[in-house]
Amino acid sequence: MSKWNRLGLSGALLALGCGEQVSSDYLGEALLGLRGRVVVENGEAPQDLVPVLAFQRPREGALGNTYLLEDVLHRGQFPARFELAVVKPPPAEAMHVVTSSSGGHVSYAWAQVGAVAPEHPLVLAVTNLREASYCLGRECYTERSRCDRFDDCYFEREHCSLPSWYDALVPEASFCHELATGGDISAVPAHPDGYGRFDSGNCDGSGPCEHTFEWCAITPEDTEPHPPPENCFSRTIGCIAESLPKVPPEFDESRWPERTDLTNCGIVSQQGNLDYAANPNEWLAGLSDDVFVVYLEPGFDSSAFEQATGVPAPELPGYSTFVLKPWNDANLAAYQTCSDRDSRRLIDDYNLANGTSYSAEEGVDIGTELGESLLIAMYRCSYSIRGSWLSDADTELTLHVGLPPAEG
Repeated sequence: MSKWNRLGLSGALLALGCGEQVSSDYLGEALLGLRGRVVVENGEAPQDLVPVLAFQRPREGALGNTYLLEDVLHRGQFPARFELAVVKPPPAEAMHVVTSSSGGHVSYAWAQVGAVAPEHPLVLAVTNLREASYCLGRECYTERSRCDRFDDCYFEREHCSLPSWYDALVPEASFCHELATGGDISAVPAHPDGYGRFDSGNCDGSGPCEHTFEWCAITPEDTEPHPPPENCFSRTIGCIAESLPKVPPEFDESRWPERTDLTNCGIVSQQGNLDYAANPNEWLAGLSDDVFVVYLEPGFDSSAFEQATGVPAPELPGYSTFVLKPWNDANLAAYQTCSDRDSRRLIDDYNLANGTSYSAEEGVDIGTELGESLLIAMYRCSYSIRGSWLSDADTELTLHVGLPPAEG
């Protein structure tokens, strides 16, 4: 008897690089000062947190999906109450350089306030996490992939062993032995969209029998019994049927990650973009969703900035603080009107230019060029309706810090 099972997906954030936070009682000659407190909405956040500025890295024609993290000087009891000082301009990689339709120029950077562990990466990328586990008898594997919306991915395989007496679902290893392995596990991509199969062989209750545990990186075609051998790895165990006791529920191999007696755990394979290997849950508490820090170089063109961002420019160059008001009935209605109007215009223009038939009612895949344009329009409506510049950069703020969604 054989059974194939598709594995599930989950979303997450990804990170890369390495950095360290600086704290000081003297905040120096600050280009920007900010006071406030942070409400951390991430239940899995690290206990010790410090502030950073997370600058969006520009991406032509699309929202940034990578943040450059810059350390800031701070004092006080972060996140409960703090003062921070930004003493240097943004990194060059964070600057958006824009020319307006009228020929005006602006160079600016857009950042969110972040809460991170004292030791943290320097770059944060928005990605999706896919994870699945399977066992080849006693040897168990977890496959993970972390990909951005443009299919730039990192893959890893983690191996763990169940206790030595747990082999082929029997309590005594002496009753079973390994007969053969098939394929090459290093040739099977560390990818969660594969299929696992268990074949109980001739186990009819008497005499020798075999158990085969197999993992394949791809699903078989409808016309095939199973995928090509080069896409699979298998392990076959021989046992004596009369020695096989009834398997208790706690030995259910599908729940092996919940066991506390796993051994020999470790990453055994890594492929793809190794920059995406770090686990953000270990160091990232989140980014502010209603407070932004914006930097403009001297000589900026106000109309070019408004055309680029959808909001009027601040009066002076350097750092400014942009704050979104909380949602209420009035601004939510205005946002929906703005979003519906701009979305329909973008869809109509795209359909006319490309001969397509998208509609707002049926929705658009966010991973497409049109979907990205619609997402940008939604942000612009929100910023223009709810946003305002702080006249006093030292005004105390409450930052609702939560993980941004992984789009995909």
